[in-house]
Amino acid sequence: MTTAPHRRLKPAIGVVQAVAFALAATSPTASVFLTYGSAWAVAGTGLVIGFLIGAVIAFGIALSYAEGASAYPYTTGGDYSIVAQALGRRVGSVYTSLFTFKGIVIPAVLSLATAAYIQAVIPTLPLAPTAVVVLLLVLVLSFEGIRVSSGVATAMVALESVVLIGFMVVAATHMHQPLSVLVHPVMSTGHTLVAATSAGIIASVVSALFAFNGWEASLYVSEETKTNPRGIGRTVVVNIGLIVGLEVVAIVLATLALPHLSLAQHSVIPLAVVVRSSMGVVGATALLVGVVVATFDSTLASTVVYGRIYYAIARDGHWPGGLNRFFLKLNRQGVPYGAFVVLGVINVAICLMSTLTSLVIFTGALLMVLYLGVSISSFATRRRAHPQFRMPWWPIPPAIGIVGILMVFSQLKLAALAIVLGMVAVGLVWSFAHESDAGQRTRDSGGEPVESPH
Repeated sequence: MTTAPHRRLKPAIGVVQAVAFALAATSPTASVFLTYGSAWAVAGTGLVIGFLIGAVIAFGIALSYAEGASAYPYTTGGDYSIVAQALGRRVGSVYTSLFTFKGIVIPAVLSLATAAYIQAVIPTLPLAPTAVVVLLLVLVLSFEGIRVSSGVATAMVALESVVLIGFMVVAATHMHQPLSVLVHPVMSTGHTLVAATSAGIIASVVSALFAFNGWEASLYVSEETKTNPRGIGRTVVVNIGLIVGLEVVAIVLATLALPHLSLAQHSVIPLAVVVRSSMGVVGATALLVGVVVATFDSTLASTVVYGRIYYAIARDGHWPGGLNRFFLKLNRQGVPYGAFVVLGVINVAICLMSTLTSLVIFTGALLMVLYLGVSISSFATRRRAHPQFRMPWWPIPPAIGIVGILMVFSQLKLAALAIVLGMVAVGLVWSFAHESDAGQRTRDSGGEPVESPH
């Protein structure tokens, strides 16, 4: 499964912009503010330990991504390309199914989240139409080419970083809790504080991995990045280091800055208490605007990479014939506009017909399946390919990733697991149907193999 040179996208951006894409896709500011509440609910101050455990797991998974990306440098498909090339076409078909569902949900989720924060600033704006406007603006920027979209993403990352660093400075100068709450974690049950449970801390690891997700985004623009295979691997390591470092420090400072720990009985987001008590209404509003910028940036980066994933899948011939040809169409800027047209239409419809809560039910399990595939594929990559970036401490990192993912799976709801297993089944069915169709075309051509679309 190699990529023909004439199908490669043209290098147009530098490593700094590729890193900015990963930061934009992760959006540390939005990640911290959106995941802190769910982690607090299950672990209290034990969420700090949960984030540290999640950081170790994330580093193990990231090193598998880095080595795989250097072994298969034409990785516009990211996780999909690495796993498909390491484990074979049938597994690639399963990942086609997973990324199909992920690509038609994640941009809609982020658009609705952006609209929700905009609505918090301007309550008169309707949620769904605002989300559609956000998505259409993102699509316009996506069509303008990687230089334009990466430039916008980089500028917004800079602004978002100012917001997050500003929050951390405020938290560091307004601490209310002793350091002991970090090593002897407690959680709230009404007005009473009790010791956090180990099960709750493990459950908070799920929120941590959600918060760190996005560090692999630079792989989706690796063909358009001016670097070598080893540089691609190193970029992933830089991404995970920056993201984990920023978010863990923010989580620790935020926990110590909480004015009180009995937050379970309140309906407010825990970190909003820190902001309001330290900065007042004006400061809280300014921070909210910063979160809007962060979620919009994440929407842009995610949409840009999913369009390229669909292009990579088409290049490998995993879509039905007509879709393969349509998704391979490029505009003058070298953007796969066919993939963006389909993504845009479907995501607009989802924004108008769905709620934010209904769209994120299965995302946890889906993300874990993607991570699991790359961690497992690292063993095949070592045997079959020649990675130019070799992870340290082999094979400990992928082993940590696999064990950590299985631990997280134990905390996911059965319904979410059932949905993802259903998507895997769809991928397997499509794989068999695709091979049968290829075999029929071979027989129809007199026994000669039919050339792959890529």
